[in-house]
Amino acid sequence: WKVKFNNSEPCFLRLRSDSDLLATLLVAPGEKVEIQGSMPGFALNYTVKGSEGSALCRELNLQLSGTSRKLDSLFVQLDKASPEQRTAQKLELGKIFIKQKQKSTAFIIRNIRSLATAMALYQKVSNQIPLFGSDQDLFLFQAVRDTLTKIYPNSSYVKALSADIRNIEKSLNVSQMAAMMNQAQQIGAPDLKVTDRFGEKVSLSGLKGKVVILNFWVSDNVDCRLFQKELRDLYERYHTRGLEILQIGLDTDQAQWIQSIQSLDMVGIQANDFQGARSPAALLYNAPKVPYSF
Repeated sequence: WKVKFNNSEPCFLRLRSDSDLLATLLVAPGEKVEIQGSMPGFALNYTVKGSEGSALCRELNLQLSGTSRKLDSLFVQLDKASPEQRTAQKLELGKIFIKQKQKSTAFIIRNIRSLATAMALYQKVSNQIPLFGSDQDLFLFQAVRDTLTKIYPNSSYVKALSADIRNIEKSLNVSQMAAMMNQAQQIGAPDLKVTDRFGEKVSLSGLKGKVVILNFWVSDNVDCRLFQKELRDLYERYHTRGLEILQIGLDTDQAQWIQSIQSLDMVGIQANDFQGARSPAALLYNAPKVPYSF
C-alpha cells in the first residue's frame, strides 16, 4: 500500500495494525519512505529506507524494546524472590535502567538537531517508567528545546516540548524508578582516572554531583571536530547549572592533540593517555566509534 500527504516540516507518523503499534516514522518534506517487514514481529524486524528521521526512530524503539524485555523479566522474578534475592534484583534493575538512560542520552547528544531527540526524551521502559524524570534531566530537555527552536520555530512538537518544560520547571516529575537508581548510582557508571592536558589527575567520581557528558574523540576525524560546536553550545548554556564535559582524546600524537584543542576552542576537561584505541578509558566504556558520548 502507499500513502501520500503534504507536510511543510518533519512530522511523526504511527503505523498500526488494529491496536498494535508497528512503527513510528519521522518523515521530512520530500522524502519517499520505504518500509519492509513481516508479521508477526513487524516492530522488531522491519527496515526503513529514504528517511533519516525514521531510521533514528527505529533505532530508539529497538534499543528500548530490548531493555523493556529485560526489565519485564526481572519484575516477574522480583515478585517470587526471597528478601535476599530482591535486593540483588533491585540493583540489577537499576543497572539496566541506568545503562539504557546513558544510551538514550548519548543518542540525544549525537542527534540533537533532529526531532527524534524529542521522542527520546519521552521514552518509557516497560510502558510505564519514564527514562528522563529526575531533576538532573532538565538540562537535556532545555538543550533539545533550545536547539530545535532555532531549526523548527513553528513546529507543533517543539511548542509542545516548550510547554512541557515550563511545567517540569514548576514541578519536576520523579519516576518510580528513583529508589532503584539511587541504589545503583555508584555502580551505574564505571569510574575512570585520567590525566588532563595540564598533567592533573581527573576522575569521574571526583565530579560527583554534576551532570557529566563523557565524550571520546580523535583530532583527525571530521565528525569529531564538527561535534565540538554542539558541545560548546551545551557547555556555555548549562555549565553554570552543573554541567561538566569530560573529553577523552584518543590521539597518540600529543602535539597534534594539543593543537586541535586550541584551534577548535574546545570546552570542558581535556584528557588523553596517548594509547589510542588501546586506551583503558575507551576499553572500559567500550566506545565503538568516534565521536561517542555517554
